[in-house]
Amino acid sequence: YLLQGTILVRDEDWEGNYEMCLQLFTSCAEVQLALGNDAETVSLATQVLTLGRSLQDKLGAYHALIKAKISQGDTDEPVKIGLSVLEQLGESFPVSVDQAKIGKELMETQQLLESSSLETMLKADAATDADRVATMRFLLLVSTICSVLLC
Repeated sequence: YLLQGTILVRDEDWEGNYEMCLQLFTSCAEVQLALGNDAETVSLATQVLTLGRSLQDKLGAYHALIKAKISQGDTDEPVKIGLSVLEQLGESFPVSVDQAKIGKELMETQQLLESSSLETMLKADAATDADRVATMRFLLLVSTICSVLLC
């Protein structure tokens, strides 16, 4: 039903019924991904990315697009897309790093972890900021792709 609905939508419908079109195309892309219809997922996600108004509106489509590209055997483009989304969310990654920079980052992370007890971390509220949650979602996706590539 979702796919049939997307066929009936005209570009101008995105102006008058933006939220409905956004939800329809995003949901349909996610269902097509679950069904293994990667080409259809890419097409639907691309429509959302073209006509979506904000990054938040496009995040579901980006996620489906990355997974569909991976299913198609592509690894380079999904990593590039994921890193681009992360940068738009405020998390950029350097193109090249050296051992000193890695060591510095690890030390800073260790200091942050040591400044809080395990009990404090376990009692912390779950992240609720939409951008932070999206950042973690895409970071997990990109890091999973990269870890598979390194194995």
